[in-house]
Amino acid sequence: MKSKLLFIFCAGVFLRSVTLLSQTYFFEGFENRIYPPDNTTLPQGWTQSYVSGNNNWEFQNGGHTKYPQYPYTRKPYPAKSGSYNALFQKETFSRPATRLITPPINVSHSSKPMLIFWHAQASRYFFNNWTNDELRVFYRTSTTAPWTLLAEYTNPSDSWTERNILLPPAAKSNTLYIAFEGRSMPGWGTCIDDISIIETDTIPKTVNSISATSPFNTNIGRGIDNALIMRLDIAVKGNLGTLTFDSLYIDYT
Repeated sequence: MKSKLLFIFCAGVFLRSVTLLSQTYFFEGFENRIYPPDNTTLPQGWTQSYVSGNNNWEFQNGGHTKYPQYPYTRKPYPAKSGSYNALFQKETFSRPATRLITPPINVSHSSKPMLIFWHAQASRYFFNNWTNDELRVFYRTSTTAPWTLLAEYTNPSDSWTERNILLPPAAKSNTLYIAFEGRSMPGWGTCIDDISIIETDTIPKTVNSISATSPFNTNIGRGIDNALIMRLDIAVKGNLGTLTFDSLYIDYT
């Protein structure tokens, strides 16, 4: 029984080590949603907050177009990757703005976390003027904390452009929220895709926590084979080196 428990535990540690090599704290590509007929369904855990007006973010394959039956007329076209990106656009001069907000993200053990995403907001000739929509990025560390501006993009970006924002030390929380505020001016829409938060520092791997759980709250009878009597979870932080697990001692008394 002990040898079988040791094997299961080692496999878990190996899989966790492979995952941690990339040190990615968060990723969203807007592909895993419930699609048409409702193209405003948010990814799981995401929310919206109206700043001005009541316009929703959409999920399309590129930017806005006057001719949706011809997808290649979207500006830009297509999404940065996959078949969908987030899009905020409204043909109005009232300049509505809505924030698209991530689920809580745990970066409490990070060193130099960086927010990376792809962005586009093509310029448009509208009523005798060239105009483009705008994007602002905020963060906060709880649902009641005030929003802090990280960056703003007010110039046109006709093609997909990678944006990199090094998060400040104050953002290192286990409940970090990122808000993408789109504002319609109006243009061809503010588009974002492939959002990630990664570790840019080199951090030696260390054990952060260990927990053990058992599915039984009574004694196990004799003669029972292949019973999973304990689960051992080890949380590892860092992205450099290898942690070696070479022994396990369990006192059943």
